[in-house]
Amino acid sequence: MNFVAFKSFKIILFLFFIFKVSAQESPNFIIVVLDDQGWTGTSVQMDDLIPESKSDFHITSALEFLALKGMTFSQGYAPAPKCSPSRASILTGKTPARNNFTTTDNTIATNKILIEPTIVKALDGNEITYAEWFKTTGLNYRTAHFGKWHQGTNTASSPGSNGFDFSDGSTSNNDGNQGGTIQTDPKKILELTNKSIQFIKNAVSDNVPFVLQLSHYSVHTEVEAKQATINLYNDATQRPLGIRHNNLEYAAMTEDSDNGINLLLTEITNLGLDNNTYIIFVSDNGGQMNLTDNSPLSFGKTFIKEGGIRVPFIIKGPNVLQNIKNPVAIVGYDLFPTMAELSGSSVSLPANLDGQSIVPLLLGNSFTREKPIYFHSPHYDNNANKKPSSALVDGTNKLMVNYETGKIELFDLVIDIGETTDVSASQAIYTRELTIKLRDYLKEVNASCQL
Repeated sequence: MNFVAFKSFKIILFLFFIFKVSAQESPNFIIVVLDDQGWTGTSVQMDDLIPESKSDFHITSALEFLALKGMTFSQGYAPAPKCSPSRASILTGKTPARNNFTTTDNTIATNKILIEPTIVKALDGNEITYAEWFKTTGLNYRTAHFGKWHQGTNTASSPGSNGFDFSDGSTSNNDGNQGGTIQTDPKKILELTNKSIQFIKNAVSDNVPFVLQLSHYSVHTEVEAKQATINLYNDATQRPLGIRHNNLEYAAMTEDSDNGINLLLTEITNLGLDNNTYIIFVSDNGGQMNLTDNSPLSFGKTFIKEGGIRVPFIIKGPNVLQNIKNPVAIVGYDLFPTMAELSGSSVSLPANLDGQSIVPLLLGNSFTREKPIYFHSPHYDNNANKKPSSALVDGTNKLMVNYETGKIELFDLVIDIGETTDVSASQAIYTRELTIKLRDYLKEVNASCQL
């Protein structure tokens, strides 16, 4: 080899080495989204001051381990009280109100005082998802989405058109239902987990960083579980019956889901990825009320009461403080800017993101939320008790507006997590300030409203 060729070879080798080190140093991200997993439905006590913030029946050992090794957000919120708008919000970093994606369909309730608005019911192909953003960083990220998508069936709204290299396609609830309660792979938990593990192994083998969203079909109806897990819950010596939670098959489905998470966590450890992988666990909305008890929270899925939007929210990863219950309010649309900051990329974020990076919280540093967390659900959702409404959370205070009655309420969630006592009269000035903020925000984003 002559001198010039040798020198060129050294340069190529050096560049390859730099690329390899750079790929290794870029962190990986895994978002595990459970469907309809309530705040009180796991065996992780979400709030150290509230014993009822964990189930008195369900066992979720993997989530207990995740909480032990990471940070649990006691006041973590889903962006919406229903699945599709929450998922779109996580993907885009924008509120459902800004996305005009506030429920799952355009079924207009009849014989009501108000007429529900027509909304977007598919991911807008013009929006930049976190997956698309990662593809622009130049860090060679590989992306995947497995499981429930539920963002529309047209090509523009598919995972492949929104930044994901690998996916199951434009799936919805029915893709997880197999017919019958007893299943060898309930809700396709093992199938989705195995796909995720293989994706991770391939990324490791190819020495590229990855971003994975694993969106389970559980614990949404229809209930499915393994017979062996149901047998555990039939045996009071193994799983003592709870007072609040006592649905055997639902409890078994919850534990089967957790077992799938355990397989994923175990593989991450076996592959030596713990020190370079962020794992985020969250639910898309609160528990379905005919299947689980969300108390001490009020109501559940479809409502923007706490039972419908406060969800399990746990993050584990490099330098994230361990075994910590963080009381600061966060929301699913914070994940986009948070992952972006953790990636180390300097590529600009899309305009008009509503989310705020919570990296300071993960590292134990000071954090000030720049604006309230907004919720907008101008729908009846075929529920006699559900009224079109909006809300905002400002720290530990929550403002609720009922559009049918015009009633405005303020709740102190520290002393009244069940939202039973309206304190707006005693805090009239503050209530008015929050009402104006909510009004101005909804006007700013041209939020859909009722007639």
